[in-house]
Amino acid sequence: MTKERRNRLLAAIAGVVLPVALLLLAVAEHAPPSNAFIVTALALGLLGALSHTRGFRLSGWAFFVLVSVFIYVPVSHPNEYSFHGVATAVAQHIQSNTEVIREDRDRFKDGYALLATASFTLYGFFFLATRRFDSIQNAVRLFALAETFGAVFIMSVLSVMFPQDGWWRISLVTLTGLGTLVALSRDPRPSIIDVSRDDAGQSTYWFSFLRNRRGQAYYALLGLYLLPAFPVLGEFLYFSGLLYLLFVAALASTFLYLSSELGRSRETDEQLQLLYRFKADQNLARRESPIPELTLERRSRVTTIPYTFPRRES
Repeated sequence: MTKERRNRLLAAIAGVVLPVALLLLAVAEHAPPSNAFIVTALALGLLGALSHTRGFRLSGWAFFVLVSVFIYVPVSHPNEYSFHGVATAVAQHIQSNTEVIREDRDRFKDGYALLATASFTLYGFFFLATRRFDSIQNAVRLFALAETFGAVFIMSVLSVMFPQDGWWRISLVTLTGLGTLVALSRDPRPSIIDVSRDDAGQSTYWFSFLRNRRGQAYYALLGLYLLPAFPVLGEFLYFSGLLYLLFVAALASTFLYLSSELGRSRETDEQLQLLYRFKADQNLARRESPIPELTLERRSRVTTIPYTFPRRES
């Protein structure tokens, strides 16, 4: 089964299971849902099921709304499953958690301060330590690391601002985090590697770095997503996501520095694999790159232009 078919199947299953689970929850709590609630849940499930179908790509946002309802409605325990009843119950639940959110801010205050200090220090120190680059790929790698350090610094500082208002802290951190951390989920352009020039070890490491950075950014966003409903769990996930994101960027900084200073050779590539404990993907050079415009097979796309001798003047 191809990846596309598997995604379509999983989307179809989730599109059926989630709305049915919501309706069964209402029945279990002896609160029959209104007709509008039933129609909305089924419509979101249908759009989510079509999210991996050609022409319905944007309907994947229906999953975001459906999962949000699936998480926040059960913990809020609405008296009636209608738009007004659900909205009122969720607002009251979040309001009751604002005091816990302020207390969590005080508990994690020192940790956020250390994250902000470490990210700012590493940002400045690393830029002073790396002054020479021999390719645009290394410059892009430096920029990707700077983005990561900057994101951790911004989010750590904003996490300890305005502690007296739980709603304001939720809004500030969540909205800013959506912009800052989602930016880390995008691959830099131009590409962070050139598979026609980099060794297999370097290519593998930087592809893994981008995947790891994206995963940790989503992990931190999950903490923000759960913060209003589950303050303690959300704060812990958010803090640990930022902490590991800083660790990933710091480790990648040392890899960039060593790989630049030691030069390019097969022996160096193998030693770096042993030092950083990863195994290079030896098939990387023989397959299509995840970045379509950069592959080792691009020579096969170039057509030769026949040379025509100029005509002699008679």
